[in-house]
Amino acid sequence: MSNEKIRELRNKIDAIDEKIVSLLDERACVAKEIGEVKKAEGKPVVDREREKNILEKVKNYSKTISSKAMEKIFRKIIEATTEIEKKTSEGGS
Repeated sequence: MSNEKIRELRNKIDAIDEKIVSLLDERACVAKEIGEVKKAEGKPVVDREREKNILEKVKNYSKTISSKAMEKIFRKIIEATTEIEKKTSEGGS
């Protein structure tokens, strides 16, 4: 494979990465809103049943990434957005 082709493919990956980050930011904003609602309603931030449901669903979303890898990725995403919910629910921003 030529260097030009590799560069072209890497540019595609860079564009995809940018979209992924944008979607993660969007997810984080929604998590912040959820934290505000939970705070107003006196609900706990962590919802293990919801997390379990998300992890089960995402295992089947990808046709190329293993279910184990998808679970690991989404555990990290959930961890990051839960931190945002906690900060929001505790009165931070």
